[in-house]
Order: sequence, then structure tokens, then C-alpha cells
Amino acid sequence: MHTGTEPRLLFSLWNINDPRNRLNFKEQHIYISRSNGRYVLYKPPLVFLKSKIEGNNLCRKVSESVMVPLPHVICKLIDESPVDKENDGFFFSLRSPYNKASINLDMVSSFLKQVNQGLNKTALPITISSLAFSFFSTYSSRYGLDPILACYVSGQDYRLYVSTLHYIHVPAQHLEEKYLSVSEIVHKKILLNIEETKMAHRKIVRKYLVPEAENKCLLGSSGMKSENLKADSNSPSDLGYGSRFVPLKENIVSYITLLRAAIEY
Repeated sequence: MHTGTEPRLLFSLWNINDPRNRLNFKEQHIYISRSNGRYVLYKPPLVFLKSKIEGNNLCRKVSESVMVPLPHVICKLIDESPVDKENDGFFFSLRSPYNKASINLDMVSSFLKQVNQGLNKTALPITISSLAFSFFSTYSSRYGLDPILACYVSGQDYRLYVSTLHYIHVPAQHLEEKYLSVSEIVHKKILLNIEETKMAHRKIVRKYLVPEAENKCLLGSSGMKSENLKADSNSPSDLGYGSRFVPLKENIVSYITLLRAAIEY
């Protein structure tokens, strides 16, 4: 639910040690690599051009892949899991030569069925689809992530935003910072919801709890807030996604200056 990636693509996730090598999205649709202590997903761009524009130094640079840094809470879980983190191959593979995934949709569905058995009878069942589809409504509609950024994070061009995607340029660093910021909020809200559920089961009335003590227990100290917000990105400041025809700011200023001089002359 934290990336909105289509489940079948997620299980074909390919680990690559050096993403600087050319990523072939025709062979593997989604990649993962560890960079500066954080795992980063590499997805194909949502906006394609039939031909490249050579020598276009007037406009903002466009990346050939979308880089999505995973929240630290997910990175820690990955570090503790036995998946393939060191070798090129299927990420969800547990043994060499890592050419076959060791987990599939059926296994996850079976696990979720066991989880659902322990839920309250009035609760909606948790399914693979409900988890995947919850990304946009949770991150964008509920907690304010820009819907265009949500499209790039999930790798899905939601029909309502297809046209907009072709006319704007999204800086890579902007996407990383905003996504990680909202993911911090979502994670804390999930923890809060879990605690509320526990309290309800124990018949504890939350309004009698001391707010300061509750927040410290559920959300952690203020010093812990910044860890997830560091994108640890090596992306150039002018690199991004979307349109290749968005001029650099300095070029717009230069053009207007020359135009004004010509008019005044």
C-alpha cells in the first residue's frame, strides 16, 4: 500500500547492484537497488516520446526511469528479511542463482486469509487488491500527496491525470521529499490506528489518557521524525519526470530580457 505498485509487477521485482547500467524495462518492468542506505525502486517513465531530443540544453532534463525511495520503515523490514539484496536477480528469491521468485500472489492471499480470520466479523476483509488500491486514496485523497506525484510513485497514469502528466515537469528531488514526508504521516497514522484498536479491545477510553504521553508512545520523540525525510538521493537538481519541453528558469529570464531590450530599442 505504500507504493501503489501493481501486485503482479511487485513480485517480478528485480534487484540490481548498479542502476547506472542501462535499465531494460522491456525485460524487467521494475527494479530495486540499495543507495546510500536506502532502497530505491526504478520504474519506467509515464511519459514516452517516440524519439529523443538531442542537444536540448534549454529545457529541464528528463530521467529515463522514475526513482522512488522507499520509506525507512520498509527499508528496515527488507534488511531483516531473507530476500535477495546482494545479487542481480529476482528480489523475492531466497536462493542462488536467484532466477526464480520464491513468493507469489497465492502465498500472500493464503496468508491474508489467516489474518482475516482474526478480524472482527464486521471488518472488511484485507485482500491484495484492497491493499494495492488503497495507495491513492490514502496518500493523495486523505493525506495530501499531489495526485501527479502519486501517479509517478505508483507507476500508474490514472485516467483523470493522463493529459496533465504530458505537460508538466516534476523535479526528482521534489517527488522524493514530498513522498517521504507523506509516508511518515501515513506510517504514524497506521501505528495510531493499531493502538486505538488495542485500546478498544481493552475497553480503555482514550480521552482519559494524557495526550503528551500518548503521542510520545505512539509517534516517537521529535528527534526521530527526520530520519525518513532524508531522500539520500544522488539525483541532479534539474533532473525530473514528464515533459521535455519545460524551459529552465534562467533561459526564460534570458529570453524575456532579450525580448524587452528588443521592444525598448
